[in-house]
Amino acid sequence: EEAATRYFKGMLERPETAFLGLRGLLIQSQKNNDRRGELEYAERVYQLQPKTPWVLTTMFDLQIAEGRWRAALETLEKAIKQRAVPTDATRHRRATVLLGCSAESEAGGDLTQALKFAQQANTLVPGFLPAILRTADLMIRSERPRRATRIIQEAWERKPHPELARLYGELEKTGSDK
Repeated sequence: EEAATRYFKGMLERPETAFLGLRGLLIQSQKNNDRRGELEYAERVYQLQPKTPWVLTTMFDLQIAEGRWRAALETLEKAIKQRAVPTDATRHRRATVLLGCSAESEAGGDLTQALKFAQQANTLVPGFLPAILRTADLMIRSERPRRATRIIQEAWERKPHPELARLYGELEKTGSDK
């Protein structure tokens, strides 16, 4: 293992072997469950070969695992342009990452931006329950009860769910007019 690491690091010194050396170090990091190392090497590989599909998907997966949602959204957009992800999965992946961006914004104290990301996810994949729930919840907390009510009622008509009922109950508790 140590000899391989030295060998791969030695490959970094030559431009013609740097890509392979970084790939070797990335694979070693994967074997050792070193996500930070994996992400660092994936980003360096990306700098050398930005159009390589496996680099984009690897970097995307690692950014998701690290909770780096905005970086993952940017990487996903690049992967879509390079056709590195299956077309049928792109809308749901994008919506899921947008929900992560929403949570990240909320954690940073920006409910307005969190709501924008949630609404984008909700618009992108209509009927996607996590996006519906997040959007309605953020609208309730942002004092937009009428819009939250409409979203909850439309979702309930398509597919009733206990969480929709819970959110609707929250609206009732606050005495919001519908």
